[in-house]
Amino acid sequence: MADEGWQEFWLRAAAGGSATPTEASLFQDLDPSFQPTADRPMGALLAIQWRPKPGRMVDFVGQVMTAVPHIERMGGTVRTTQSLLGAYPMTVLISTSFADLDAYGAYADMTATDAQWQEFWGGAMADPTADIVRSGLYLNISG
Repeated sequence: MADEGWQEFWLRAAAGGSATPTEASLFQDLDPSFQPTADRPMGALLAIQWRPKPGRMVDFVGQVMTAVPHIERMGGTVRTTQSLLGAYPMTVLISTSFADLDAYGAYADMTATDAQWQEFWGGAMADPTADIVRSGLYLNISG
C-alpha cells in the first residue's frame, strides 16, 4: 500500500467506527474482459455463491455457461468470479446486475414463467453440481 492518500483514507475510516468489517474476500474474474455497458448500469446486483460438489467443477462451469445466455435474454448482465480466499475459498460467485430494482423484478417474474429457463433449471436441479453457500440482492449506493 504505497499510496499515501489511500492509507490516510483507511486510517480515517477505521478511526470513525462507522462500520465493522464482517468478511474480506478476494475474487478472480473468470472473464477478465468483462465491462458493464453504458445502457445497463449495475444498480441492483443478485449475487449467488456456489460451492461445486467434489469432482463436479467442470460440470458446474458448463451449466453456468449454458445459463448465461438465458439470464442475458431475460435482462441480466452476468459476471462470474472465483473466490481465492475468504470465508468460502474456491467457490464461484455468479453476480447478475440490473439497471435498478424494477429491472430485477421484471427478471424475477420472467424466471418464474419462462419455459426455456424452467426447462434448463429443472434439468440442472435434477442432478445438482454445486450447493449454494450464500446469496443476496444488493443495491449500488455509490450514486
